[in-house]
Amino acid sequence: WKLSLGASGLEFYEKNNESQRVPNREQLSTDFNFSAPYIELSRQLFSGLSLNIGYLSNNVALEESGDMKYTSLYGGAILSGKSLFNLEKLDPSIRIAAGHASFGDEKDENESFKGVGYLNANIGLGLSYKFADKFSAELNLNRKVYSKELSNILNEGGKKGAFSNEVTFGLSYHFGSIDSDGDGIKDSKDACPFDAGPENLNGCPDDDNDGIINKDDACPKQ
Repeated sequence: WKLSLGASGLEFYEKNNESQRVPNREQLSTDFNFSAPYIELSRQLFSGLSLNIGYLSNNVALEESGDMKYTSLYGGAILSGKSLFNLEKLDPSIRIAAGHASFGDEKDENESFKGVGYLNANIGLGLSYKFADKFSAELNLNRKVYSKELSNILNEGGKKGAFSNEVTFGLSYHFGSIDSDGDGIKDSKDACPFDAGPENLNGCPDDDNDGIINKDDACPKQ
């Protein structure tokens, strides 16, 4: 398991030639807004694949008078590249998710956005650096595409769609049965916790199957 806590940055993709306007309010801004919290819980199923759920709260920037509240709840999958690229502490990833985003709140006089939620899909890239046994630093970049319902509000006829860019960053705590390389052996009992290997070799790889683990083999590929 991994619990991530941090903050997020949010911007809408473009002004769409002056047509991207909130009903009864001024135009949306493309300025980045940074806010907290960002919370995510993920569970590794096997090497290279994890499932995650998350929540973030931020604000949509408006051109002339402050911000409008924005919250997002999502769930999806994380595809890890650590094993593929034989990395130890760095973990690049591809993130795919679907979710529900709400604009405005109960105090917002704009009825079109008064706590209304819209479905969305997003894809992004992530990078994690494990700097301690149970802790890592996280950075994720996502492009979010909203449902046509929101597009119709922001852009007449929904011709150009509604997009946003999001960045999330923070610290993560790894807990439970940690198996960093996904070889079925807990890190606490794995002699090579970041390189997948068989149990009879204490979790260390032996690429040439000569019975000598790679790190002790003068010719690990032969």
